[in-house]
Amino acid sequence: MLLDNGINLVAWIVVFVVELNILFMLLKGFEWKENAENLEMELQQCYKAQSFLYEQLVKELSESRVSKALLQEKENAIADMQKELTELRLLNFSLLFIYFLSL
Repeated sequence: MLLDNGINLVAWIVVFVVELNILFMLLKGFEWKENAENLEMELQQCYKAQSFLYEQLVKELSESRVSKALLQEKENAIADMQKELTELRLLNFSLLFIYFLSL
């Protein structure tokens, strides 16, 4: 009888350990599922942030091109004005020279 009780006890312990292992694997499975869901949410947030940053980059690049074009226009206008100023100075000098020759 004691032997039977001992065998039953050992069998019960084996069943208990197997059930604990199954429970542990189920819990690990839930943990992995939860971790996978969290990682998926983080990945979605990263995609959204990357998309937003890309849009910002495209916008800033476009603005930069517009600014560069405006700067080029202003540089051309300055060059034209400097040329005109040089021509006016030469004209002024010529007029002064003619004036002083006529005295």
